[in-house]
Amino acid sequence: MIKRIITIAFAILPTLGFAQNQQGYVKTKGRLANNGTLIKGTRLSGATVTVKGRNAVLSGSNGTFTLTLPGNNYYLQNVQKQGYVVTDPDILSRQYSYSKNPLVLVLETQEQQIDDRLEIQRKIRHNLERQLQQRQDEIDALRNENKITKQEYQERMQKLYDEQDKDKELINEMAERYSKIDYDQLDEFNTQISRFILNGELQKADSLLKTKGDINKRASDLRQLQEVNMKNEAELNLRKKKLEKNKELAMKELEDIGQDCFSKFEIFRMQHQNDSAAYYIDFRANLDTTNIEWLLDAGQFSKNYLAKYKKAEEYYKKAETILLDNTSDNNLYAIGVYIALSSLYHDIGQYQKSVDYSKKALSLINESTPDSQQLYSKIYSNLGCAYEYLDRWDEAQDFLNKSLQASIESFGKYHQETAICYSNLGIFYQKMKQDSLALSCFLSALEIGERDSIACYEDLDYFYNNLSVIYNRSKNYEAAELYSQKALNRRIKLYGENHPRLAVIYHNSGVRRMKQRKYIEALEYIKKATIIWENSLGEEHHLLDTYGTTGQIYELMGDIGQALVYYEKGAEVGIKYYGRDNSEAWALLPYICMTLEELIKTNPSDSIIARYQQLQSETAVIAVIPGGIDTPAAKLGMSGIYFILEYGKWNIEKTDSFFEEFMQLQGKPRNVVFMQNGKIETHHFEKSIGGNFMMRYVTPEEKTAIIETYKTFKKSN
Repeated sequence: MIKRIITIAFAILPTLGFAQNQQGYVKTKGRLANNGTLIKGTRLSGATVTVKGRNAVLSGSNGTFTLTLPGNNYYLQNVQKQGYVVTDPDILSRQYSYSKNPLVLVLETQEQQIDDRLEIQRKIRHNLERQLQQRQDEIDALRNENKITKQEYQERMQKLYDEQDKDKELINEMAERYSKIDYDQLDEFNTQISRFILNGELQKADSLLKTKGDINKRASDLRQLQEVNMKNEAELNLRKKKLEKNKELAMKELEDIGQDCFSKFEIFRMQHQNDSAAYYIDFRANLDTTNIEWLLDAGQFSKNYLAKYKKAEEYYKKAETILLDNTSDNNLYAIGVYIALSSLYHDIGQYQKSVDYSKKALSLINESTPDSQQLYSKIYSNLGCAYEYLDRWDEAQDFLNKSLQASIESFGKYHQETAICYSNLGIFYQKMKQDSLALSCFLSALEIGERDSIACYEDLDYFYNNLSVIYNRSKNYEAAELYSQKALNRRIKLYGENHPRLAVIYHNSGVRRMKQRKYIEALEYIKKATIIWENSLGEEHHLLDTYGTTGQIYELMGDIGQALVYYEKGAEVGIKYYGRDNSEAWALLPYICMTLEELIKTNPSDSIIARYQQLQSETAVIAVIPGGIDTPAAKLGMSGIYFILEYGKWNIEKTDSFFEEFMQLQGKPRNVVFMQNGKIETHHFEKSIGGNFMMRYVTPEEKTAIIETYKTFKKSN
């Protein structure tokens, strides 16, 4: 049965804005050794880097880090690592802009920084002293050769000594500057210039610089280039202004066309012309494939109204890709996408994927998330419905109850979402054969739906159909037919004649007519449902229901052979879509078993006997006991799946039919021996037990082990 899985109301989501991530790394500086060779820096892990207005990040094992920026421009608030200092303190006052190139931050130990500064001071002082001595010798030679007067000699010497007094300031400035240089980031030309200057080889430095050409000529060329750039920049600014204006116009027109598309979509939708509505909602989504809200709207309509699950998945996956390619401070869009994918995968029977995406959505919600209780209600509902099909009934019941409670707290009792929560919980109770609880939930859902029929317009057909099913079970066929027809009329208007949601109603109508012994009519309805599901991509797993019901009808008509054909077809569907370990794959095993037993009685061919023996070897009888429900078994503390080892006169060693014994002891006292996780327990029941009896697949080895455990138990008792 298809359930109404809640999807997020995307109108609550804010405008999407993505932050940027700046990559970078922390390192020590590259240094020049005394012989002029390069000593490369090393990457530093465990350094703390903080952008103003953001949380701190730590550099990784290779010194790398990622900063989430508040915008395109940013300031660093702090860069630190114990035992290290920033080589350039100006980095904390400098404005940075986002760049695809890594941000390189240089730290150095304080001891190394002092050593480098002192070494540079020593080199520069030594070079200046050598230059001083050389100039003194030159002036002395001029005086000795009488090329200058004594007064000129004295003036030159005094000037030289005056300059020497200023050398201390020069040494400090140069040591400060050169000790900060990270030579790893300097090209070879400028590294060589630095080597020459620090070694006092000033002529070599000057000669190397001259290889670039006359500096005056270069400056003249630069001015001409700057003038050209200024002119181009002025023209570019004009083009930019025009471009920005055109962008604004384009964005406004995009939004306008998008709104018109949505209005056209609504017009056709209100007229139940779903193909035309789909054209405009798809058109809007393709206008801007980066607009998550538009993608989700198109996906939701494709899924809910057209049953085009592959197309819906493509839209949702595009939205997910946008999220993965960008980082957003606001998780609401991600939550919405994950809830949509969870709902989709539930609808096409991929229940574990549904759980996985619900958990992703759940992990993004915190105290600061807007409307968190509403989101919890939606996610809990999806989890509960998925766990139900994964045979994790206690978790299913827990999440469905949590969903209902969260919805009442968030929306109130008389709200559309609360009605849906009642509906989903009712379906769970129905599956657990707790029909009175199921009926109570369905009636609560309908009361809310009819009280606010406008808000619940698209949900009333679910509520009607659920009541039709439960009244079928209680043989109140008049009420079942009434609600079935209401559901069918609404769904034809909403979805057209061939939507899978009509197949659900056709199937239920077939079941009802089967119970009324109107077998030909029943087959006609089941055939309608079968054809729709066979032709509906993503809905084929529901053929398990139609094949199983078809088998029942043929069995009731006395055609046991044809019944077996459909039971086995249904079992194949169950294994294909759910796997051998899922209860959906076991649903028809009792019918196959009893049909084979009947054929053995009436037509005991070798092939039928072989099929029966094979089925016995690879299955075991189980009881599914739902916890948290007031039943005789639950009162004994039982919950979950139990192997049945003994039931009245039947036991697991016998080849007699369990189901014949089961039918004979209905409502009568009997002893039952259960086994769960290797633990065996015996209980006496006067009338009912409070659970579902089924068959499940086991391997021959598992079957042998179960029988041996039972034998040991019997010997010790």
